[in-house]
Amino acid sequence: MLASIFHGVQGLFIWTLDWLNFGASSPSGSEALDTAQASTLQLSDASRVQTSNRGSFEQVDRTAVLDQVATWEDRAPAPSLVSEDAQLLAAVAWIEPVENSDADLIVQFALGDPNQLSPDMLAAIGDEVSALDAFSPLIQPTIDIELNADETAGLLTIKGTAYQALSDVYLPLDFTVEDNSGDTAEFAMLVGIWNTDLI
Repeated sequence: MLASIFHGVQGLFIWTLDWLNFGASSPSGSEALDTAQASTLQLSDASRVQTSNRGSFEQVDRTAVLDQVATWEDRAPAPSLVSEDAQLLAAVAWIEPVENSDADLIVQFALGDPNQLSPDMLAAIGDEVSALDAFSPLIQPTIDIELNADETAGLLTIKGTAYQALSDVYLPLDFTVEDNSGDTAEFAMLVGIWNTDLI
């Protein structure tokens, strides 16, 4: 398909130069086309394509994401008597090397709900995430839960040994939040795992 597109563009290029009397059919015009064709073949050669490391995510502003996680309490919604949906305030996952040991996978995400969250419900979500295949099945990850003063936001931190066979760069998070008023909200997302090239 790339070849047919190139030949179509090549034909248009020749017609345009002929129409403008630049002599695309002359030796110099032919050389220009040969150079363009060689450049196209070079770009289509998979061995010459530079790929980024797994989990590098150059398009992600990591400082901004980490700032969102760090300021999760400031971003918590105000308490409300009216039923409102839960929301994801921030989420991040990364691989952290450990000297003379296996690398750790750290997952942090903050949830907010004006109708308040319970520690038990957040702990159940933490258990679900810690059971993911991205963590080593041999060592149980640690789960840390923080709630703000109004209990309208919570930060979960799950840290455990990364599974050495981890080949994915996205961590699937799929869970249900039930606030203190009994309302539920379902979340299904993929969080990029930074630095997966370190394991």
